[in-house]
Amino acid sequence: MAQSGLPDYLLDPNAVLKDQVKWRYDKVPDYTRLRADYELDKKVEHKPGTLSFYVNNLVKNWEIEASYKIDGREWRTIDPDLYKFKSNDGPWLSVDEMLKLGTYNAVIGESEYYSSENSNFTVSHKTFKRAIRSFGWEVLEVYSELPTVVFTWRHFGVFHGAYKAYNRDGNQIESQPTNELLDITGMGIAHMTPDLRIASIHVYRPVVLSIYDPAELFRQMTKNGISIVGKLPDSMRPQKSTSTTMGGKCPMLGKL
Repeated sequence: MAQSGLPDYLLDPNAVLKDQVKWRYDKVPDYTRLRADYELDKKVEHKPGTLSFYVNNLVKNWEIEASYKIDGREWRTIDPDLYKFKSNDGPWLSVDEMLKLGTYNAVIGESEYYSSENSNFTVSHKTFKRAIRSFGWEVLEVYSELPTVVFTWRHFGVFHGAYKAYNRDGNQIESQPTNELLDITGMGIAHMTPDLRIASIHVYRPVVLSIYDPAELFRQMTKNGISIVGKLPDSMRPQKSTSTTMGGKCPMLGKL
C-alpha cells in the first residue's frame, strides 16, 4: 500500500490531536507520557509501509477520538453513518451510544469486579486512569487485507494506583496496586470503507485462540485481594430498562 494519498491517521499515531474540534474537558489531551511508556513496553516494531503499521496507527487515533472527541461527527477515523462497535456477544453500539457509555463501559460489562451500569463515561475513565499508568495499546499481528482487517492486539500498563469501583452487586470494592505490568490480549475485526474509515469494529475472545477475556484484567488487578469499602447509594442506582448497556451481555464476565 503506497503511502501517498493515505489519511494522516494511518501514518501518525497522534494525527487527530492536531484537529480543531470540540474536545472533552475543553482541551487537547496530552499523550506524551503514554507514548513514551508505549515505546518502553511494546512487543512489536511495525515497519513503516506495512499493513500492521497502518492498523496500529489507525486504532491509536480511533482511541483518541473515542475517548476525547465529544462530537461523533468529528471522528475522522470512522464513517459516523455506518459506524458500529461490538464487544464479544454484546450489542452493536453506534457512535452516539459509545459516547454515552464510554470506551471502558462498552467492553467490560457486569462482574464481581466492575459494573458499567453503576458507572458512566467520566467515572469509568477516571477509575482506570488513576489505577493504571499509561494504558497503552498495540497491534500484534494482522491476518487479512483490506477491506476487512483481522488482527490481534495487546493492552498494557503499570498498575500503580488503587483500583476502586462499584461492582454488579452495588458494592464499592478496592484493590491495592501491584506496581506490575498489566497485560491483556484480544482479537479484532475492522471493516473499512473505500476511503479507509472504520465502518465497524468487533473485539472478542475466539474460542480457538482463547484470548480477550475482559476478566483477565481484573484477575491481574486483584492479586492483593479485594476489600469492600462502601455501597452504592440507592439514589445512584440505575433504572432497569432495555437500553444498550453491556450488563449481562459479555459471556466471559457473566460466568463469574
